[in-house]
Amino acid sequence: MDTIKLLERRINLLEKRLDSLLNHEDDATKLEWLTTTELGKQVNRDGRTILKWINKGKFSPDLLKKIHHGNKRFIYRLKNPEAVEKAKNILMGL
Repeated sequence: MDTIKLLERRINLLEKRLDSLLNHEDDATKLEWLTTTELGKQVNRDGRTILKWINKGKFSPDLLKKIHHGNKRFIYRLKNPEAVEKAKNILMGL
């Protein structure tokens, strides 16, 4: 009887971990602002590709937030979900 309870507990823990892993991708869709890497993952591109698109002016300024780190470094954040839609349109050539 103890073996059955132990197995049930282990199965429940495994199910919780599996649910957690499966729902991890959904976390990015809940974020208001995405990094270039996070956006790249959503459209199957590298974060550097997204950065190139930003530097070419393919994203409107209202979709971007530039965050400074130190004197010379900065990162971009892109508004979710509008930036995801724009990236998909860029991929389709629109």
